[in-house]
Amino acid sequence: MSGEAKDVTAIRGLDTDLYNRMHAKAKEMGKNVSELMNDAMKLYVNQVLRVPTTYGEGLINLKVSKADLIKLGKVTIKGVINLTFREDVDEEDIENHLLSVESCVNVNVPQPIFVSIMKRARNCTNIQSYSVRTANAEGTDILRIGGMESLEISKEDLESVGKKVVLEDVEELRLSPDVDSEAVNQYIEIIRNVEQLAVPKSIFMLVLTKVVDCGEVSKY
Repeated sequence: MSGEAKDVTAIRGLDTDLYNRMHAKAKEMGKNVSELMNDAMKLYVNQVLRVPTTYGEGLINLKVSKADLIKLGKVTIKGVINLTFREDVDEEDIENHLLSVESCVNVNVPQPIFVSIMKRARNCTNIQSYSVRTANAEGTDILRIGGMESLEISKEDLESVGKKVVLEDVEELRLSPDVDSEAVNQYIEIIRNVEQLAVPKSIFMLVLTKVVDCGEVSKY
């Protein structure tokens, strides 16, 4: 017996007409049917099934943009020391492309996608949100309030200010029960350097997207 032995894979239920068309095309191109079938299956796996990939392992610094996620398809980002998601990454990008963030040390996330990243985080050491300053780009003033031991903020207080506020450097900060999601989105830019923060449970997850370098955050 001569010639190199070849693996044979039998597939039941193939459409005869499709196979005959593939056979004719292979003959026209001077190729084997197996070559065209392999090309077709690779295309299906990469474009339709979009097999997940692992990205970034072993890197010290990595910044990921919207364009990066689109190119990567379905991806798990793993083993990065300093990982930053750029400001143009939105909820749709996370939903469509990011499976998980695993075993990263420092993860910096735009506030609007903080919760979505937290849901996908596995064995990460430090995850922080940062403010996307779209309001500043439009020239809107931001008022800084803080530098005290204790402070309670109500919805009426926020409305009376009438602009975005940064609440910072407070030992004990409490958001009153009347502070709702609309007030948080409209008036609170960021909450940072607060040792103890108490938040109504109805807005707890939303407020977490505004928190940077805070100690204990509790809901009531």
